[in-house]
Amino acid sequence: MGLGCLDIIIAGISKKRLPTLNLCGKVKYSYWLFIGLVMLASLLTRKGANIDLAWDYFYWSIPFWIILFLHPEQDNQKFFTYGLIFSTLFTSLYSVYQFIIQPAGKRIGGFDFPNFYAVFLILTLPFLIMYLVENHKAISKKLSVKLTAAAVVLGLFALYLTGSRGACLSFCLATLALLFFTRHYKGGTVLKAGILAMLIVLAAVMLGLGFRGEVKRSYDMERVYLLQSSYKMWQDHKIIGVGLNDWKDQY
Repeated sequence: MGLGCLDIIIAGISKKRLPTLNLCGKVKYSYWLFIGLVMLASLLTRKGANIDLAWDYFYWSIPFWIILFLHPEQDNQKFFTYGLIFSTLFTSLYSVYQFIIQPAGKRIGGFDFPNFYAVFLILTLPFLIMYLVENHKAISKKLSVKLTAAAVVLGLFALYLTGSRGACLSFCLATLALLFFTRHYKGGTVLKAGILAMLIVLAAVMLGLGFRGEVKRSYDMERVYLLQSSYKMWQDHKIIGVGLNDWKDQY
């Protein structure tokens, strides 16, 4: 982040103007509206811990803005694609290493908690699969297609190792949505039906047959309680909420 900011400053000094941010206005306005309201609600709670956590949410978004400023006039798809490929390969290979050295049946989380790592995977794998679908015949992208295929295979195995049932189901639904509704996909009805059938089988295997851990777990009702408690908190604090840092205590 520091090097990125330095590069932007140097470019601004040499060109006597900051780079133009090539981003849809709706995205910019939606972002600032959201983060502004989060910060405002935290300020209104008048608690430092809530304000600090709200600031963290803004801080965690800064790298995305830096990337956009660094490449304002270029097609960023190549950079993001290779970023997804190598990050998925790296974390998935580490998950395989953990699978080999750790006791059988233990949930694997890469460099993080299994559920958090599963979230990372379901946010990246559907787009990598779409990249394969769109470019599997492109000779000029032969290397990237092979790397993407390896990332998808290892990523799916890593997702299975996390033992997150919700993540597995979400992955199948997200992939299905991308394949069926993206304007770039021109697959016929038969192919779409085949993909749907494969996803259903994959979901059945990952959620039931041979899934790591039990299909039903002792803490499952906790998810229902989380939803009920959140709704009741909203009923009691409709305007500013309970505060980002106070949710656990209120729960």
